[in-house]
Amino acid sequence: MDLGAGRGLYSLLSSIIVGPEGMVFAVEPDRSRAAIITKRAFQEGLKNVRVLPTGAESLGDIPSSTIDITFALNSMHHFSDKRAAFAEVNRVLKSGGKFYVRDMIKTWFNGHGTLREEIPSLPTAGYTGKTVEVTRSTLEATFTK
Repeated sequence: MDLGAGRGLYSLLSSIIVGPEGMVFAVEPDRSRAAIITKRAFQEGLKNVRVLPTGAESLGDIPSSTIDITFALNSMHHFSDKRAAFAEVNRVLKSGGKFYVRDMIKTWFNGHGTLREEIPSLPTAGYTGKTVEVTRSTLEATFTK
């Protein structure tokens, strides 16, 4: 599952990796971007991409305990409610599933990204393990259910 899928680059690449037996959920709240992903998947003949025009906080269309891997690449800072998003990801992940986050750190230079002071309070309820690395400009974290 690709949270904040944008125009679908990683969703479409992931659909090739998982093959026809797998499924990729492209979660993108911006309806115009979700439409672009749908169109691109159709044009490429990728039948294993399901686009959900919703936010990470509302994954109700995905059954519980069905997802192996979820990733949020430079999109977590857009989550309107990180606690709800992390809980929803935990709900849909299978036992042992992974949630990978890579996000930019908000700085004076880019003015956009996750606030450094938010990192210690990232919601971890329901996750059995986590690794977090922070550099001057990026956050990289993996959560295991």
